Amino acid sequence: ATAGGTTSPAPGSYIYDEGAVASVTAIPYSGYYFDHWELDGVNIESTNPVYVTMNMNHTLRAVFASTPTYNLTISVSGAGTTAPPPGTHAYNEGTVASVLAAPDSGYKFERWSLDGVDRTENPINILMNMNHTLTAYFVQEVFEYGNLKITVAGVEPTTEVTVEVNTYIQSRIG
Repeated sequence: ATAGGTTSPAPGSYIYDEGAVASVTAIPYSGYYFDHWELDGVNIESTNPVYVTMNMNHTLRAVFASTPTYNLTISVSGAGTTAPPPGTHAYNEGTVASVLAAPDSGYKFERWSLDGVDRTENPINILMNMNHTLTAYFVQEVFEYGNLKITVAGVEPTTEVTVEVNTYIQSRIG
């Protein structure tokens, strides 16, 4: 076997009766995938396991290749964070990366921008088949009542906030 994996049975020399069929399975290590078999120096197939009829002495080699990796670059706009945290994270090709947005107190998660396309699910799942850029957008929580706008900042989510609005009508007599 090449670097990146092993076989079952383990690499080595084995004796088989003429006409017997030997079955060999390629087992890639983490970060690698099984690519193909070479029988007596010739690329024969990528079927796994492989079956070899023992009609003469043979040399079988499992060929492994490293799994491509892609980067997910995460950033934040506003007050909040992500899990995994902002920064660049490498993932093997075909992996699904899940990212959760967590707003700071007084803020809410508004949206993601994934490679320039807006998305709103949270968490977001991303198939890592290329490099991706992801930005989490957080905005202050604002409540409106008529012309009154209330921005809540620095209040824990479990804190009850009461706002009283008194309206006075002034009139002139005379």
